[in-house]
Amino acid sequence: MLVITACAAAPANRSDVIDAAIDARPDAITAIDGRPRCAGYETLSGIPDERYKGYLHGVPWVVARNNCDYDGAFLVILDDAREAAAVDAFTPDDPTGPVWVGVTAEAGAWVTVIGGPAPYLPWAPGEPTIGADCAGLGAATALYARPCLDERPYVCECFPQ
Repeated sequence: MLVITACAAAPANRSDVIDAAIDARPDAITAIDGRPRCAGYETLSGIPDERYKGYLHGVPWVVARNNCDYDGAFLVILDDAREAAAVDAFTPDDPTGPVWVGVTAEAGAWVTVIGGPAPYLPWAPGEPTIGADCAGLGAATALYARPCLDERPYVCECFPQ
């Protein structure tokens, strides 16, 4: 299992964190099975430099994270309302609740799967829920904290080289 982690001093912005995480992986240009990175990923409207892939089957958060890692990608990290809306439109309506995104609670702070604080946290009213440590994007492009063992669909994000 390869987990993307950021190394070195605190980077100036998210792009620097992503670059550091990719540089830390010896197989950064390919997925774990040798496919080109981002193979089968789509561009979303208004977000030309990033690629996305949605998975409809529900899995626990850590499995979703690992599956994205396998693709040479990471669970989607929402940068702003525009990206949240694009990802929301990309994912089918799920009556069971939100889809996993790359944000989790660690030591009282909400951080991304690639390291550092989450850049955009549009929590729904009453969220985040105490005791729920993983975030999902749900109704009205809001985030909901859910137990990490819940089985939910998820979206991976990838930056082509």
